[in-house]
Amino acid sequence: MLDRPAKGDDGGLLALTSAQNRETIMAQFAHGGANGLAGYPTTSNMWVLGKGKTQDAKAIMVNGPQFGWYAPAYTYGIGLHGAGYDVTGNTPFAYPGLVFGHNGMISWGSTAGFGDDVDIFAEQLSADKPGYYLHNGEWVSMLSREETIAVKDGQPETFTVYRTVHGNVIKTDTATQTAYAKARAWDGKEVASLLAWTHQMKAKNWQEWTRQAAKQALTINWYYADIDGNIGYVHGGAYPQRQPGHDPRLPVPGTGKWDWQGLLPFDLNPKVYNPKSGYIANWNNSPQQGYPASDLFAFLWGGADRVTEIARLIDKQPTFTYEQAWDLIRQTSRQDLTRRLFLARPAKRYCAAVCQRPAPAAGEIA
Repeated sequence: MLDRPAKGDDGGLLALTSAQNRETIMAQFAHGGANGLAGYPTTSNMWVLGKGKTQDAKAIMVNGPQFGWYAPAYTYGIGLHGAGYDVTGNTPFAYPGLVFGHNGMISWGSTAGFGDDVDIFAEQLSADKPGYYLHNGEWVSMLSREETIAVKDGQPETFTVYRTVHGNVIKTDTATQTAYAKARAWDGKEVASLLAWTHQMKAKNWQEWTRQAAKQALTINWYYADIDGNIGYVHGGAYPQRQPGHDPRLPVPGTGKWDWQGLLPFDLNPKVYNPKSGYIANWNNSPQQGYPASDLFAFLWGGADRVTEIARLIDKQPTFTYEQAWDLIRQTSRQDLTRRLFLARPAKRYCAAVCQRPAPAAGEIA
């Protein structure tokens, strides 16, 4: 396991190390009866069936958010009928809008997007002027503020947060006079993003709904279905327009040469409306071929993905009742994808190399 503890200015741990976190999670698994490498399912899946793919409905949306298990739960069923709203759904507490819901005209849902909206900039610090860093040929003062965190059964912890033109400083290397700042494409757009979740609840069609999707800066997949059988998908979020040659997997110098050129327009976000297949499926997979993934090591995309199991089951059946669409949850959650993905391919390669060879002549047999 990777050991990546977060530390404060005094060297004290601010969070569990990966090893400690793993022990905690495995203990929770054991308490809940889970064991082995699989553990609990994580992240979320979704399938939306549209025109021509349903039997007893205009459209069917099945959203499987996999937040984990909590007591008390932090998601709740909510009905809001008044003040211009007529919605029912489910959402985490304290959110101003429903993450999953419907309003009688449209329904919506979401899964984590895992797009690459964050970069790390290595700021060159001044050896003579503490708190200054080099940007565009000048020494610039970092912004700073004091934060205090109340600690249960302990003394409050006070620390200083530093910020450069790129973002908050997350690590300082005094030996090399380098500060590492995290640039986030959604920085400063948090409130607008939450309001987009709220305003989408009043949308009555695809056009109104996508106008709100364009304002949502967090890397979230949004899904749509309406009473006319239309279905759609948007890979939401704000994403940086990087300089040519920028490898987002690694820190880049913060001196100005590698600064973002701005944000990419929403028109470039992957999206689809009424696909020819008649359905949309996602299990936190890549929204389109070649799309850059998050730098988080646990959320990299590859050629083999569990979403193919959802697509396989939907493709093999021409139409679905809502009970059959719901039953896909059981079928996909209990399928051994390791066997299907990692045993089938070597077997096919072996047969291609061996099974298809012409039979040897009698004299060639040893």
